[in-house]
Amino acid sequence: MFDTELRVWGYELLYRDQPHAPRAEFSDEVNAIIKIMANVALCPDADFRPAKIMINFPAKALTNDIPRTFLPERTVAGMQEYLAPSKDLIEAVAKLRKDGYSIAVDKASPAPCAPEFAGLLDIIAIDVSQEIGVAEALAAAARNCPGGPALLAKKVESLALLDRARRLGCSLFQGFFFQEPTTISSKKISSSELVRLKLFDIIEQQDPDFQALAAAIESDVALSYRLLTFLNSAAFAFTQKITSIHQAVVLTGWRQLRGWLRLVLLTDMAPPAKTQELAFLSAQRAKFLELAGQDHGKTELADTLFLLGLFSLLEPMLDAPMREIVAYLPLADELKSALCQRQGALAPWLALAETIEKSRWDEVDAVMTSLGLDADKLAEAYHRSIEWTNTFFGSL
Repeated sequence: MFDTELRVWGYELLYRDQPHAPRAEFSDEVNAIIKIMANVALCPDADFRPAKIMINFPAKALTNDIPRTFLPERTVAGMQEYLAPSKDLIEAVAKLRKDGYSIAVDKASPAPCAPEFAGLLDIIAIDVSQEIGVAEALAAAARNCPGGPALLAKKVESLALLDRARRLGCSLFQGFFFQEPTTISSKKISSSELVRLKLFDIIEQQDPDFQALAAAIESDVALSYRLLTFLNSAAFAFTQKITSIHQAVVLTGWRQLRGWLRLVLLTDMAPPAKTQELAFLSAQRAKFLELAGQDHGKTELADTLFLLGLFSLLEPMLDAPMREIVAYLPLADELKSALCQRQGALAPWLALAETIEKSRWDEVDAVMTSLGLDADKLAEAYHRSIEWTNTFFGSL
């Protein structure tokens, strides 16, 4: 979820019966919520990025005070819309809000909000992907709710829907709109972005030029500092301190150094105006596709699949056409075809990552079948890729 400045405002947590399951399957909704709470509490990365956490609770969970497992200043207790809420539910919600919890309602009806909730709601969520008239009616009903709650736009899948949500008065946004470029007609790649792309050019060459790489890194003070700090850490256990960039390039294993540089360069290329979620998602995509290839015996494709995922969001990240961006990169034609036209043998792999992210499970099944992939192996690879990406970004 993003705010009006398109900064990350919070995350919605959803239940899965297994760590890598693509769908939620449960018979007891309250038990599912309890498992979410327990698992997040045990997760070492739960507080990695400060933001709100929103969980949708059934009425029984609210009346049993289950949201109190989380800190009130971090937690948004969400619920479905109740046009005729019970007395117990009203009292439970009132107590939660009095104790500092934010309250959100997922609005499904254009009817006025229940008067019993007057002044208790902080957020009303509406689906802005609805046909014209429906979303407007939901927004109008939400604006008339006493207390002036914020409007959260759900299913914002494009910049056009983002504009629509803003016109409706929404101040919070949830969806995949951030993966689209803001403008691609006149944007030119800046000199600093060109430096980063030049480094990509060097590290992706078949026969790496270590002298050129060292010189390129040395020209970037921040990158030099981060590299030396990274390599002087205990993880490498060098017998002597690395004191120069050239020494670092020579002593460090090429595969490991190139992997680190790829991710750091990509992270640094995201301008301040863009959400860091793009860099995070790019890295996670890259690792997922690499692991998926390896787990299915396609080791010769693994490195190519990593690059495919890594570069797949450069267009929205740089607000420039993909065809212009790849012109600066030494990529094989099959990679360029997949990135620019979504065509060729690699295109289904990119479609696989995108459809999983958007929970389009029928399309996921179709792509898996076409590629001859195993669902269990893919699910495990996806889970591992998330853990790996959390670890990498936690070290930056």
